[in-house]
Amino acid sequence: YGDGPWLGASPNAVNFTVYYETEKFNARISASQRDEYFTTYPLASGNCDPGLQANGSPCDGPLINETGGSKETLNVDMSMRYSPTKNVAITFEAQNLTDQKSERYAYTNPVVSTYSASGVNFKLGLRYKY
Repeated sequence: YGDGPWLGASPNAVNFTVYYETEKFNARISASQRDEYFTTYPLASGNCDPGLQANGSPCDGPLINETGGSKETLNVDMSMRYSPTKNVAITFEAQNLTDQKSERYAYTNPVVSTYSASGVNFKLGLRYKY
């Protein structure tokens, strides 16, 4: 067996958060970046490539000679809270400000195997303590 990448581990991943807090107000913005990574990696050769062979017959051999992985991602989130009194708090949250999609692929000649998108999410809240 040859050297291969660590499955599920990105070569580079960075997280960064900035906070600001006072007695009545706080804010946070966070960013998280992750490089592309492998979820499967060829350890041995199968007996043919997926799809049809040159003679037109289907390939029904093992697919152990193929790769799979996930594309690079960048997520940015933020939140704020304002408390005008001891009893009242107004909150605002925004998630996935970069509108990041999750895209997983399979095979050496990549084909999208999973694609998901949550979109940008906003939440507004009011809290009252009595």
